Amino acid sequence: MIYVTGNLCGRLEIWKKLLGKLSFKQSDELFILGDVIDCGPEPVKLLLDLMERPNVFTVLGRNEYMFLKCFKNIPADAQANTIAGFL
Repeated sequence: MIYVTGNLCGRLEIWKKLLGKLSFKQSDELFILGDVIDCGPEPVKLLLDLMERPNVFTVLGRNEYMFLKCFKNIPADAQANTIAGFL
């Protein structure tokens, strides 16, 4: 089966519930049409989970595009407490 979704926005628990409702299997494919990261509490954990799944594919969304535009302005030696000044 092929599935399509979007706007997970860093919400790992929503992602896990979705997979459960779909009974998502290795033979299935799922395409996420952007906005994987944003205001949710666990964007990094969500991204790590997605990266471990060879049958899940993501498309760059508005939130990822904005992050990449800001990210290129952050110096390599920036610390977590000083990043806000570069965004």
